[in-house]
Amino acid sequence: MKRSKDQIISRFGYFICGHYSNKSQAHLFPKRFAHINIYMRPIPSRLVKGFSIYSEQSYAYSPWNPYRQSIYKITNFEGKFILKNYKLLNNIRVAGAGFYPQLINEIDEK
Repeated sequence: MKRSKDQIISRFGYFICGHYSNKSQAHLFPKRFAHINIYMRPIPSRLVKGFSIYSEQSYAYSPWNPYRQSIYKITNFEGKFILKNYKLLNNIRVAGAGFYPQLINEIDEK
């Protein structure tokens, strides 16, 4: 069965979504590494066109104050995945969406 370009992009996008943490590294080397969390959550297609991911990075001790938030729009060009990085204009309204994905509904493509 041949997959469409959109199906391939969606499959890749869902594959990279999830929660990532360096907890064991931070506990082994606490003087060198802070414990951080990275969340990558799919954005519903009703909010943005194409497959996009919300990414949030925060220190474990301060999950409601992420130090990096962005949107990755995934495209496919000549068999290669391209992730375009976009800044959030309403980042405060979305902060914490790693823990509470329903906050992603505050994203507006405009």
